[in-house]
Amino acid sequence: MLEGRFALEDGTHAAAVLDAAGIVALGRLAIHTGDARQARRLGDIAQVMLERGTPAVRRHAGWLLALFAMAEGDAEAARGWLRAPTEPDGRAILPRFPLDIADEVLLARIGLATQDDELAQLALLNSRRRSELNPGVASIAATAAHVRGLLEPSHADLREAVDLFERTPRRLELAAALEDLGVELIATDREAAIDALGRTLALYTELGATWDARRVRSRLRELGVRRRLVTAEPETNGWAALTTSELDRRAPRRRRADESRGRRAPLRLAAHRQQPSPPRVLEARHHLARGAGASCARLRDRLIVRCRRRDAVTA
Repeated sequence: MLEGRFALEDGTHAAAVLDAAGIVALGRLAIHTGDARQARRLGDIAQVMLERGTPAVRRHAGWLLALFAMAEGDAEAARGWLRAPTEPDGRAILPRFPLDIADEVLLARIGLATQDDELAQLALLNSRRRSELNPGVASIAATAAHVRGLLEPSHADLREAVDLFERTPRRLELAAALEDLGVELIATDREAAIDALGRTLALYTELGATWDARRVRSRLRELGVRRRLVTAEPETNGWAALTTSELDRRAPRRRRADESRGRRAPLRLAAHRQQPSPPRVLEARHHLARGAGASCARLRDRLIVRCRRRDAVTA
């Protein structure tokens, strides 16, 4: 994936801000799919980015290293990465560019785990302001409700987040909101908590988020519930392999073409159109990340070469 963009002899553009954002996305994918090897590779790249990158790149690097630390259960280390200086003016690490609206939920978790009110309030302020600037956008309103529900805490806000995320295609964020709701309900409504966590497990399993699914199974076992979900292998050919969005795009177009020729033939796809996007979003991205693994290691080496060249010029 990256090898086609950066020649082996030239690493001068490897640390652009969009590349850094892509590395963060791959890092989050490695966390959710439990790919420790990929996480180590990306962690090495992030270390170089943090040491030698531009301020915008360093913010992405610090954020990714904080996510890795949280995934390992070290909230204080995560807080330390967020506090690492990335800009001369001391600008907060979030929002980064390009942003992910789910970042503030993760920031709120770090703030709660470390009792850092400043980080928690930053998450609340960013998500609230984004919601005010984008009225009617369900995913942004859902994120704001999720952050409020974590920080107050509030069952009503978490339920609102779940309801809003259900109207969007953001299934991973929906699962996260459901999990937090289930955890909050354990003390007051055990059956409702089991139901929410059961839905969460089904979503994580469907998405291929194995690391998250293991955590939710553990929560259910603590409640005396044992569940093992087995998903059928997705179809890889023909109409059965298409996602809903692909069907929505292609079927009406083919139907209109048939009607314009005066006939209503059965809908068919040409052979080159029968290669679908796999229905399980994380699984598809997981394959992409594995394919990019070697290239990520080479990217790390190119980043080091680039930084050495820059140091030689400025020396």
